[in-house]
Amino acid sequence: MSKQTTSAAQRRIAASVASHGFAIMAVGYGQCLEPGCCGGQRSRQPWAYSIGFVERGQPELVMLGLDSLSAHDAMSWVSDRSNMGFAVPVNAIDPLDDLGLKLVDVPFDWLAMDPGRMALWFIHYNSGPFSTEAPSVRQILWADSVGRFPDDPRCDPKVVAAQPVLSVDPISYPKPYKPYVNPARHRKKPRR
Repeated sequence: MSKQTTSAAQRRIAASVASHGFAIMAVGYGQCLEPGCCGGQRSRQPWAYSIGFVERGQPELVMLGLDSLSAHDAMSWVSDRSNMGFAVPVNAIDPLDDLGLKLVDVPFDWLAMDPGRMALWFIHYNSGPFSTEAPSVRQILWADSVGRFPDDPRCDPKVVAAQPVLSVDPISYPKPYKPYVNPARHRKKPRR
């Protein structure tokens, strides 16, 4: 990401946090495959994370596998409940429209393995009040059509595949960011 793009993103994040209490970073929805990128194709497993909940003393949120509008609606729902003085406890099941939601804690290893997963969070708070201290994170899980979550063995396999449960495997998803390597530069030279 260029410095100019980063500063524009930082301004948008700061404005959203100031006016709405949080910002949402969508990854893999057609513009980015990796956190902090500037282009690319849609990922098979898009995801989104929040920036700003930490300012209210709450964990940041991550949601996998739904479209960015649904992720925004779910995070807004959590934010609205928080603004009204109600917390969404871990493992409590609450409906959002017809979609069941529950929050689960994400192990610290998920972010420690690759802080780039929430790169813009760190960029935003590096110049802000929280420096580079990593936030607590909770995953919003969404239910299948009969109300089962991916941590239930009876859950629809498509729902399970769309949203890996980070508390079960905090390392694998999304794959750690690896810089692009031009394969042409690394070909073996023919022997003479």
